[in-house]
Amino acid sequence: MLLFILRDSIFIFGPLFYLLTIRPTKIKLIQVIVLVILPFCLLLTYTSQLIAICFLFITASLLFYLFTKSIVAFFDVTVVLLISIFSDNLAQFINSQLTTNSYILEIFWFILCQISLSFLYKNCVKKKLSSLRFPFKMQLLLIIIGILTLGMFYINVFFIGVQDNKALTTANFFIQITYILLIVLAVTLLITNLNKMQAIQQKEVAQQQFFEYMQALEQVNTDMQKFRHDYTNILMSLKNYIEDEDLQGLKHYFYSDIMQVEKQTLFQSKIIGTLEKLEVVELKGLLSSKLLLANRLQQRVTVEIPHPISSVNMNLIDLTRVLGILIDNAMEASVEIADSVVHIAVLSTAQQSVVIVIDNVIHDTNINISTIFDYQSSSKGDGRGIGLANVKEILQAHANVSLNTRIEKQHFIQELQIF
Repeated sequence: MLLFILRDSIFIFGPLFYLLTIRPTKIKLIQVIVLVILPFCLLLTYTSQLIAICFLFITASLLFYLFTKSIVAFFDVTVVLLISIFSDNLAQFINSQLTTNSYILEIFWFILCQISLSFLYKNCVKKKLSSLRFPFKMQLLLIIIGILTLGMFYINVFFIGVQDNKALTTANFFIQITYILLIVLAVTLLITNLNKMQAIQQKEVAQQQFFEYMQALEQVNTDMQKFRHDYTNILMSLKNYIEDEDLQGLKHYFYSDIMQVEKQTLFQSKIIGTLEKLEVVELKGLLSSKLLLANRLQQRVTVEIPHPISSVNMNLIDLTRVLGILIDNAMEASVEIADSVVHIAVLSTAQQSVVIVIDNVIHDTNINISTIFDYQSSSKGDGRGIGLANVKEILQAHANVSLNTRIEKQHFIQELQIF
């Protein structure tokens, strides 16, 4: 009994650390042993198996949720328990087909199946799922499906425990195979529909961004036409000051009237020119709207795009969400500082990757970078600190994207690299 508890503990919590990409530190291992494994063993000894298993599922889910701050932990705990049950039944089935039954061989088949299925789940299924954005309701639905499947499997386990024979083991194994195939089919259809919905949503975002960019371009064109139409009158008004040699009046008229009137036109024209090398419409629309917003807030923003950028290897909805949050945070922090400038650079590297850098000045250089991505972690008051937590959650679904956050001489720098 102790051998099987030790086996199950290692091959449940080992895969959880692996699947959720959590470093198994000494503190975390002690927490798992003290808060989950030891109480589970006591419950298994002095109460029913059902109570012990329910406790194991609830405490493991909550503990790994605290480790990751992600609802994905609940789903992964469910999957690992399902893999463990299926591996156990597969090991029993293989062992029952052999001429000699051996607990050592049964444990070997269990370990082999557990490791193989965990590896396949992380590198095939989980990798595919990470590229999709699941609404909270769908995440909840998948967790409920997983829990119901887990319950179904344990009912079969308890049934075998009452009537243990070779024929029943075989029948139960094939029932589980059929049930898994049906669940996989249902989840596949669900994910396919979600994929189609997100593709439609991405097209809508692209169209909206393109529309905003075209509006800005049209406005610049209209303003430039007005400027060309009025330039004769402007020159005539300047002529009077020149003939009267009224230099002070000329300066005042030029800077207070002409420059103020045409400042917006010149600024919008500069935006269009700056973004010319950015060929990704969604990013062009986002940056143009943020630059126009900065102009209304009287916040200086510079954009540098030295080389043409034709594509980005990241879901554009997620990318615009992340950049929108980072740019908004940078402008919000800078607008309170006199003469501050937000610098944005979109760079391409020799390794075919794209690097987006956002640099803004800050007052407080004692910010704890390790905690600013946690929910409700903000110095701006209650109800704040959600944006960067959302950024962290979005980026966790993209293995080819990294965010480097640092502070250098009162400059808060966010460097997003997309491989």
